[in-house]
Amino acid sequence: MTTYDELRKQNPTINIQQITDATFKNYGQVYTQYDVSELNTFMDQVAIPSDTNLYVPSNPAMEAIPVVQEIGRDILAAYPSKRASVRATRMH
Repeated sequence: MTTYDELRKQNPTINIQQITDATFKNYGQVYTQYDVSELNTFMDQVAIPSDTNLYVPSNPAMEAIPVVQEIGRDILAAYPSKRASVRATRMH
């Protein structure tokens, strides 16, 4: 079962859409050309409390991952600068 399916199962009264759903088109673009496997591996090691979110203004270890640098250069055009990092679960 994917994370998306699990979220929907645990929240049957909430309409949860995937980021690729057309309802998100007005909010930006999904970039699929990057191999984020190293970033996903890193994020799998990050503890995320189940009862709260924690804002982390910077995570040097994550920011050092090559694909993070690449995305920053290609999309943000200003990386590496001080950008906020937010701990979040990733969708499968």
